[in-house]
Parts: sequence; structure tokens; C-alpha cells
Amino acid sequence: MRIFVVDAFTDRPFGGNPAAVVLLDRVVDAAWMQRLAAEMKHSETAFVRERLAACAYDVRVNDPFKGVELVRAFADPAAGRHSLQIEVDRALYMDQKTLEKLPGFARLQSDLAALVKAVAGYVRACV
Repeated sequence: MRIFVVDAFTDRPFGGNPAAVVLLDRVVDAAWMQRLAAEMKHSETAFVRERLAACAYDVRVNDPFKGVELVRAFADPAAGRHSLQIEVDRALYMDQKTLEKLPGFARLQSDLAALVKAVAGYVRACV
């Protein structure tokens, strides 16, 4: 297995957020990705992506928005402060004309609360 480390969200070497990239010839489970991320001591976007996909959400990474400015503004990896940006389609939880909550609001709220708890556990396991 070959592992590449890339500097994400930056235009200079050793800046931004380091990300481990592994080209796989098979699907791996979340536990495997967690072990890889812990070994590499990098945040793992795939962990969050897989959690949301398991809840049947359509998940895209850096599409259509790149999220660079928020990550750049609030993250400081050298100081141990990392950033995660998640953009949620409003059509999942509200009527955009009336601003009324849709029936999907409670489910999304619950799924995001579970995601935050899982990410916190993931971070504790990697530290």
C-alpha cells in the first residue's frame, strides 16, 4: 500500500492541512480508515463522509464548494487546531420560501448530533 501526504487548502509546501491519500483497489470499512488516520495522525475527511453516507445522505467532498476560506480562516494545524466545514442542503430541513421546518429537520438534527459525538470520539482516539 502506498500512502501519499498532500498539503490541502494551501498553495505552499508544509502549509494548510496535511492529508493522507491512499489509492485502494478495494472498499475498506470505517474502522480501517480510523486506524490509518490514527497512524498518520491526520484528520480524515473520509471518516465524516462515510458517517454521513451511512445515514443515506448524498455526500460530496469539495463539490460544489471548496470551503477553503473558512478552513484557512479558522484552522491552525501547527497549533493543533483543525477545521471541518460541512455544508447542508437547506432543502433537507426547511422550505426555502416560507423558512418553515420540514419533516426532515428532526432527523438531520439527530444525525448531525450523532456525527459530532462520533467526531469527538474519533479525535480522542487519535490524540
